[in-house]
Amino acid sequence: MRNPFIRLIFLVFILLSVVAFPIIRKASDASVHIYSRIEVQGITISQNGNVGICTVSPTEALSVSGNGLFSGTITANRFVGNGSGLTNLPIATANLALTSNIAISLNAQGLIGAISVATGNTIMAITISGNVGIGTTAPTTKLEVAGTVSASAVVVNGLASAANFLPIPTANWPDFDAGSPYLIYGALWVGWDATAQVWKYHKQNGATAPRGLTDPGNPNTWTVNGSTMGYFNGNLSSLPSGTHINNKYNPDMMAYRCNQDDIQIKIGSVWVDKYANRILDVGSSYSGSTLKDDGADMQGSGQTTSPYWMAFSQKAQCSTGMTWFIAQIAANNAGKRLPANEEWQSAAMGTARSAGNGVANGDSWSSVTDTDLSRYGVVGMVGNIWEWVGTWWQSGIKTTTFTQGESAAAWGASYGDDYTWNVNGSAYGNAGWTNNLPAALLRGGLWGSGTNVGVFALFAYDAPSSCSIIIGFRSVR
Repeated sequence: MRNPFIRLIFLVFILLSVVAFPIIRKASDASVHIYSRIEVQGITISQNGNVGICTVSPTEALSVSGNGLFSGTITANRFVGNGSGLTNLPIATANLALTSNIAISLNAQGLIGAISVATGNTIMAITISGNVGIGTTAPTTKLEVAGTVSASAVVVNGLASAANFLPIPTANWPDFDAGSPYLIYGALWVGWDATAQVWKYHKQNGATAPRGLTDPGNPNTWTVNGSTMGYFNGNLSSLPSGTHINNKYNPDMMAYRCNQDDIQIKIGSVWVDKYANRILDVGSSYSGSTLKDDGADMQGSGQTTSPYWMAFSQKAQCSTGMTWFIAQIAANNAGKRLPANEEWQSAAMGTARSAGNGVANGDSWSSVTDTDLSRYGVVGMVGNIWEWVGTWWQSGIKTTTFTQGESAAAWGASYGDDYTWNVNGSAYGNAGWTNNLPAALLRGGLWGSGTNVGVFALFAYDAPSSCSIIIGFRSVR
C-alpha cells in the first residue's frame, strides 16, 4: 500500500476497531469483563454486583485501581483509609475513620479544609477513643488543652457560668415548714468532689431525708442530674442559711486533712456546728481519733495543750469537762472558734425544748426529735449540756469594798498568778468563788435543769478557768 491515502484509511479503521468495538467476556464465576480491542483491562462487573475499574477483582461496590478525576460532587457517609494521602478535605468531613491513633488532626497552617494526620506541628487532635486534644496529640481525657483557655462560659450538664459554674438555683435552697417554728424541712448540702475537682450541691427531699439529719456522704457519689444535684461555683459565703456542709469534704478545713466528719450549718454569715463538739487527738500524722473527754489534761489554761487536739462536730457523744481555754484552742486547731453570744443565740432560735430532763439520746443523737432541733437544723442546743460561748463579762458583786482600778492575782498559781484590773465581780474558778474574775458565758442548760433551760437560758457563773462534766461547747467559723 504505497498510496498514502489508503494507508491513512487503514490506520483509522484499526483505531476504530480498538476504541469503538470492545471485547466483552464472561468469566467462569459469572463476572463480566470488558476489554479494549488490544485487551487492556477496563471495567469488571462481578457476580455480586461490585464494579471494578482497572481491576478484575473489585472487593467493594466500586473499586478503582488508579487515580480519579471528578468534576462534580461525591457523596458518601464515610471514608476509610490510613489517611496518609488525604489533603484539602473540608473541615465538615468529620467521619474520617483512620487506623492510626489520631483520627483527625489539623495542621499548623491554619487553613480551613486542611486536615492531615501527618506528624509534627499538630495543633489539634481527636483520638479514636473520642478524646480531644488542643495543643497536644495525646489527650488522655475527653478534653485536654495544653495552653491557656479563654471562654465566655463553661457548660457542664446544662449548667454554665462566666467563671466556673453558676450559683445554686434558688429552687434548690433549703425549705422550711409552713408554720411556726418554721423548722428546716429539706436541707441543701454542699461539698467538694475531690475526684472530679468540682464543688457540688445536693438538695434533699424533706419527705425522705428530713431536717438535714442524714449526711449524704462523699460528693463523688452525688450523681449530677441538673435538678436536685449539680455543680456550683464554690462560693460558700453566698449560700443561704440552712445550707449544710461536712467539712470532711471541704479542702479548706482541717477535717478534710484528718478525714473526720465535721458537720456545720450556714446561719447568717457564719457556719455553726450542727452537733456539740468532740475533741479528738489526731496526732502528728493527722490521722488519729483519740477522744479527749473529762480528763485532767483538759482542766488547764491551754498553755501546754497539743496542737493536734481538734474540735469536730459529729453525730456522737460530745466531749465535756474542759475549761474555756481548752475549748477555744481545740476549736482554733480545727480552723474554728467559739461562737459569740449573739451567734449562739441566732443558731438556737426555733428550738422548742424547755425542759432539760426530757432529752433523749443526747449522748449519741441516734434519733432526734423536732423538739431538739433549731430552725436551721442545729441539734441539742437546749437541755443537753451547758455550752461555752466566746463572750466574757463582769458578773456578780464583789463581796468586799471595790476600789476603781483595783487589781488582784485572781487567776491563781496555775495561771501564773496573772492579774486582772478593774473587774468588779466574782466568778467560780478552779479555786472556787474568786473575786476580780470575769465569767465566761454558758448557754442552753443541762439535762438535769428541768424547766429552767431554754434558748434564753444564760449562766454567768463560771470563770473561763472552770471545768465540769456538765460543760461542753460547739464551734463556728
